[in-house]
Amino acid sequence: SALVARADANAAALDRWVEHGVAPTKIIATHFVDNDPKHTVAFQRPICPYPQVVHYDGKADPNKAVSFTCR
Repeated sequence: SALVARADANAAALDRWVEHGVAPTKIIATHFVDNDPKHTVAFQRPICPYPQVVHYDGKADPNKAVSFTCR
Protein backbone atom coordinates (compact mmCIF):
# COMPACT_ATOMS: atom_id res chain seq x y z
CA SER A 1 0.00 0.00 0.00
CA ALA A 2 1.17 3.47 -0.76
CA LEU A 3 1.49 6.29 1.70
CA VAL A 4 0.75 9.66 0.22
CA ALA A 5 2.14 12.74 1.92
CA ARG A 6 -0.53 15.41 2.03
CA ALA A 7 0.78 18.02 -0.36
CA ASP A 8 -1.37 20.84 1.01
CA ALA A 9 0.00 20.56 4.56
CA ASN A 10 3.52 19.46 3.80
CA ALA A 11 4.50 21.58 0.81
CA ALA A 12 4.74 24.73 2.91
CA ALA A 13 6.94 22.96 5.48
CA LEU A 14 9.25 21.68 2.75
CA ASP A 15 9.35 25.12 1.14
CA ARG A 16 10.42 26.69 4.47
CA TRP A 17 13.15 24.06 4.73
CA VAL A 18 14.48 24.69 1.22
CA GLU A 19 14.04 28.46 1.15
CA HIS A 20 14.85 29.34 4.77
CA GLY A 21 16.78 26.38 6.19
CA VAL A 22 14.07 25.58 8.75
CA ALA A 23 13.56 21.79 8.74
CA PRO A 24 10.04 20.54 9.42
CA THR A 25 9.49 19.05 12.86
CA LYS A 26 6.78 16.74 11.59
CA ILE A 27 5.45 15.39 8.32
CA ILE A 28 2.37 13.19 8.29
CA ALA A 29 1.92 10.53 5.61
CA THR A 30 -1.64 9.63 4.67
CA HIS A 31 -3.04 6.47 3.10
CA PHE A 32 -6.47 6.88 1.51
CA VAL A 33 -9.19 4.26 1.08
CA ASP A 34 -8.67 2.51 -2.27
CA ASN A 35 -5.42 4.47 -2.55
CA ASP A 36 -7.46 7.38 -3.90
CA PRO A 37 -7.09 10.89 -2.36
CA LYS A 38 -10.72 11.59 -3.30
CA HIS A 39 -11.75 8.97 -0.72
CA THR A 40 -11.53 9.16 3.06
CA VAL A 41 -8.37 8.67 5.05
CA ALA A 42 -7.64 5.02 5.88
CA PHE A 43 -4.71 5.78 8.21
CA GLN A 44 -1.91 8.22 8.90
CA ARG A 45 1.65 7.90 10.19
CA PRO A 46 4.32 10.42 11.07
CA ILE A 47 7.49 10.39 8.99
CA CYS A 48 10.37 10.61 11.42
CA PRO A 49 13.63 12.47 10.84
CA TYR A 50 16.65 10.18 10.67
CA PRO A 51 17.79 8.48 12.86
CA GLN A 52 14.47 8.42 14.71
CA VAL A 53 11.85 5.77 13.94
CA VAL A 54 8.10 5.74 14.46
CA HIS A 55 6.68 3.96 17.54
CA TYR A 56 3.03 3.11 18.21
CA ASP A 57 1.91 4.00 21.74
CA GLY A 58 -0.04 0.73 21.99
CA LYS A 59 -3.14 2.41 23.38
CA ALA A 60 -4.79 4.87 21.03
CA ASP A 61 -6.32 4.42 17.57
CA PRO A 62 -3.64 2.88 15.32
CA ASN A 63 -5.16 4.66 12.31
CA LYS A 64 -4.31 8.12 13.65
CA ALA A 65 -0.90 9.77 13.48
CA VAL A 66 -1.25 11.10 17.04
CA SER A 67 -1.00 7.49 18.26
CA PHE A 68 2.65 7.41 17.16
CA THR A 69 5.82 9.16 18.26
CA CYS A 70 9.25 9.54 16.73
CA ARG A 71 12.18 8.47 18.87
